[in-house]
Amino acid sequence: AVEDRGVGVRRSSPELISMATTGVAGLEDYAAKFLPQLVIASLVPFGILIFLATQDVESAIILASTLPLIPIFMMLIGWHTQKHTQRQYRLLQILAHRFTDIVTGLSTLKAFDRSKAQTGLLRRADESHKSGTMKTLRIAFLSSLVLELLATLSVALIAVSIGLRLVSGSLDLRTGLTVLLVAPEAYLAIRAVGAHFHSSVDGLTAADHIFGVLDEPLPPQGTQWPQSGPIALVGVEVAVGHDRRNVVVPDLRIESGKWTAVIGPSGSGKTTALNLIAGLVRPAGGVVTISGISIDQIDPAKWVRHVAYVGQQPYLTSGTVADNLRLMAGEATDAQLNKALWTADLDVEPTLMLHEGGAPLSAGQQQRLAIARAVLAAAPIILLDEATSCLDLSTEATVLDRLRAAFAGSTIVIATHRRAVIEAADQVIDLSAAGVTS
Repeated sequence: AVEDRGVGVRRSSPELISMATTGVAGLEDYAAKFLPQLVIASLVPFGILIFLATQDVESAIILASTLPLIPIFMMLIGWHTQKHTQRQYRLLQILAHRFTDIVTGLSTLKAFDRSKAQTGLLRRADESHKSGTMKTLRIAFLSSLVLELLATLSVALIAVSIGLRLVSGSLDLRTGLTVLLVAPEAYLAIRAVGAHFHSSVDGLTAADHIFGVLDEPLPPQGTQWPQSGPIALVGVEVAVGHDRRNVVVPDLRIESGKWTAVIGPSGSGKTTALNLIAGLVRPAGGVVTISGISIDQIDPAKWVRHVAYVGQQPYLTSGTVADNLRLMAGEATDAQLNKALWTADLDVEPTLMLHEGGAPLSAGQQQRLAIARAVLAAAPIILLDEATSCLDLSTEATVLDRLRAAFAGSTIVIATHRRAVIEAADQVIDLSAAGVTS
């Protein structure tokens, strides 16, 4: 599953998984260790300072002068650690993304004998993550050394002062021993905060991202419902986050009831345009309209049932073929299932058991199963994202002919590079040139 970000792109599954597992686990150190120790460090040193002031004013003055140095150094070190931890968290997300991509596409990589080539990419990402982890640990150890040295020197100042006054006879032995035994405890409480802070930084970094997700506004919930009409994208920009510039989607207009092919090189915005029409991505600027009504003003629950979407990598769950077909038409009869499979030119038994991800079906069969599922949905608007990219030319021609017959009068938008699809379309929109041909 992915999480809608309100505007812009969706958060990926690897990002959310690492946030919900590694990130949340790191919060335990923050909540169970750092915060309680912070309370202790806020109370104990002041109590000890007041006690020492009643025993030996000079030692209390030295303690009051040196205690603030430790929090100051802790803040300086903490800022430096936070920067490295943020970078480390991004490296972990990159590693999670690459691992997920490789596992998801392992069958395809194996088919083209490219699985071993990905090992180097994964190894480099892993090495980068390990290198970053070691740098963070080095900072933690060095900062602990600095704090220990600072606390030791501070206690040494008190000890030297006591020793000189014991020799001169201006301080009695009982008071001197009492101060020497109690003073280090004030520094110990603050040093413990620094130690627990380093172990909690990962959790704090993840918490920033978690609350960022929780604080994101929900997409607007419209109430209107448009009549069948053209779909238009005007001045649309999509936020991609991470301080990157918004992606500009070329303006386009899709006529109602026609077969429209959206073409252009990879990265020109074909998939983004389909996601915008489906309501899966919200524009950060510009407007998406249906029959002249902004998609933000349309009832999203009704719009979801009004659109059938087939992505580049169809989602197939574990269960039978029939179970996957009925995800969008729960009350479909066996006859309707067989007709949908025929329309998609897919000769498999509805009782065939599938694993998560669609095995044992091939990539082309998985695409046709997703097309059959869209046929069952019987939605007025059909969005196909490279839905025939894994089919041979003969099968593709059969599927296109049957789709045109099944969806006569419906609006079909297909992002494609395939010549047969382009030739079959009533309207062609080239995003690279923002041009329209019929």
